[in-house]
Amino acid sequence: MDNAEFMRLVNWQVRAMFRAQSRKGQHPRKALPREEVIKVFMDQREKMNKLSPDRPQFSFFPPSYPPCTRPFSELKKAMFNDLLLENHHRDSYLLLRLVTPSYRNNAIFSVVEDESGDVMLLELHYQDRQRDVEDIAKKGTVLVVKEPYLRLDANGGHGVRVDHLSNLIRLPEYDERIPVVWQSDGSNIQLSANSWKARGNEYFNNHKYDNAIDHYTRGLDCSSTADEICALSLNRSIAFIKTKQFAAALVDVDSAIAATGSTEKALTHKVQALYHLERFRECCEILNSLLEENPSNAAVQEELTRATERLVEQETGMYNFKKLHAAANKLRPPLLDHATYIGPVAVKEAGAYGRGLFTTKEVKAGDLLLCEKAFGYAFADPGNKRDVAMVINMGTNQQWFGTQTELIRAIAQKMYANPPLTSVITDLYAGAYESVDVVEVDGKPVVDTFLIERIMDTNAFGCAPSAVQDYFEETLHAREGVAVNKDKYTYHSCGVWPTTSHINHSCYSNANRSITGDMLILRATQDISANSEVMISYKPPVPDFDEERTRFRSWGFVCRCVLCEDDHGTCKGTHDSRKDLNKAALVYIRRSSASNTTSKLESIATSLADTYSQPAVKVPRIILFNLLFDLARIYLRKKQPGNAVTSALRAFQALGYFIEGGSLETETETDIPLTVKRFGLFQNSLIECWIILILAYRDLTKPGFSAQAEKYAKMSYKMSVGEDESFDKTYGQHIRSNATQLFA
Repeated sequence: MDNAEFMRLVNWQVRAMFRAQSRKGQHPRKALPREEVIKVFMDQREKMNKLSPDRPQFSFFPPSYPPCTRPFSELKKAMFNDLLLENHHRDSYLLLRLVTPSYRNNAIFSVVEDESGDVMLLELHYQDRQRDVEDIAKKGTVLVVKEPYLRLDANGGHGVRVDHLSNLIRLPEYDERIPVVWQSDGSNIQLSANSWKARGNEYFNNHKYDNAIDHYTRGLDCSSTADEICALSLNRSIAFIKTKQFAAALVDVDSAIAATGSTEKALTHKVQALYHLERFRECCEILNSLLEENPSNAAVQEELTRATERLVEQETGMYNFKKLHAAANKLRPPLLDHATYIGPVAVKEAGAYGRGLFTTKEVKAGDLLLCEKAFGYAFADPGNKRDVAMVINMGTNQQWFGTQTELIRAIAQKMYANPPLTSVITDLYAGAYESVDVVEVDGKPVVDTFLIERIMDTNAFGCAPSAVQDYFEETLHAREGVAVNKDKYTYHSCGVWPTTSHINHSCYSNANRSITGDMLILRATQDISANSEVMISYKPPVPDFDEERTRFRSWGFVCRCVLCEDDHGTCKGTHDSRKDLNKAALVYIRRSSASNTTSKLESIATSLADTYSQPAVKVPRIILFNLLFDLARIYLRKKQPGNAVTSALRAFQALGYFIEGGSLETETETDIPLTVKRFGLFQNSLIECWIILILAYRDLTKPGFSAQAEKYAKMSYKMSVGEDESFDKTYGQHIRSNATQLFA
């Protein structure tokens, strides 16, 4: 299916879905006979299994509705013939059995029956994609769907759709709620605790971890000795770890230790749970105690080394960035084994802006403020179209094309598996959306998928797998208009980094974020005093007068930074003049080899500077900076290093930088060293602006100035990509070879 055909199908389905809303509240049309429903489904399943996995994905996101917050005991059983189209049947539940195998597309699809023998399609959304479909929805599995939603599809058919993970209960085979006619042979046999453990072990060895957990739980319900409690708790803890339920695993390990005391097996399981909960100091303490008992245990020593590395990262912010980048380039998806470091910053109230991130002490430009691992991360491999999906949000009439659905799934799964972590996400800004205030029902967490969607929409960052790769692709694109990887601009990975999400926007930012894999690095781009708000730019400033007023509409605010206030106070005629001057400059930049290029650009730069009334130290002049930066590049190519230095220094001044020293007219290297006394607005292209100075000073036999410029080039590089360990590999070779062709 080509893109045009795909879009025609999408548009047809969108129109059909909106038409279907007119039948809301009606009884569905009479269903096909049971055998025919199953046959149609099995034919569809076979067809879907034959389709290329690399095909575009498409689905609808329904209007928001809350998850069930009522205990099961307060719900009333319903049958299929009680359901109404496009209705959420509050205070009711369905008891269902899967009568077909399942398949996965944008959800897991099965045919289910109720106790009357009637059948209907079931859609389970946001289930774990890392698990086999049969492990989630195997034929014969009995489910409870709380407060079922009967949705109507574009083809006129209907089925039960489950969006909230907490609205679904999978019943173990021994559950008393399963009707006798659905019970499997031997499901009611009374077994000993050890027999339940043996059955659980069998499921565990076959990688059926949910079934194993069910049987270990049943064994614990009838265990009578401390040894039985210990064995079953430890076995269940490792099954919890396999299903990423780390908080529950920790509880089980502690129960085992309480029953019979500490053992190496129990402590090893505890270390695994603590590691995934990022409690690295406790990991190290336990591993050290194990090594004291057995110093030759190589496996424990290896785990201690790994946990110690994470602890150092978490407490000091010391990372091996070369190792981090290597892992990000190798792993797919790039989920990195690194810890979160929260530096000299804290979340505080920020007045009209709600909450923000503030410094807890004075920081210098280039300082690491935090290095945060994503709570949820969704990766889009540019070579695999299956990693992305088009989603039509029926509630907001928005369209997504990317990995947003996968990000919702990842966050929902993590919250449901680890309830103590839920508040990390639910504490984030969700716009006007109001969720339920119940966090747990029947011992299980309540997870609101639509709250996650709202939080994702206002807090997620798009990203490339590597900040270094992203920087160079963006640099080449900006410098020569070359999109090195066109797919990167279409298929976006994305994630939510909770602490970073609290940072408010300013076009005149004082910090910059970079993302490599699922790690976000935040560095100061200016000197920031203690108790000052850290600001980043959600989107880079734009010279377009009209776009400036609407580009933050999706976040629900209007930027009031000095750049935007100056833009709003500048007449449209002046904006038009800047736009015209910029267009004229681009013409000469494209034919930079012409003899009159530099004189024309100098004249345009003078005229452009005259359009600004505020000093650059107060209101940076981004258009002027870009022009002067290009002019410096051209001078360097034309072997005019003196003019290159002058233009580069003027470019820095246009962004509000105050640089002492470096002038060729009045200063020598011994009198005043090249020093940035005040950092202005950071731009990625400042790295190459410094490199122009490095090369130009070298041509002018000013090695002191050149060395000082290289120090600031590395600092700017660190601000841009998060680290400077890769600077020598990327730019150092050009500097060492005096390669002015870098700017050719």
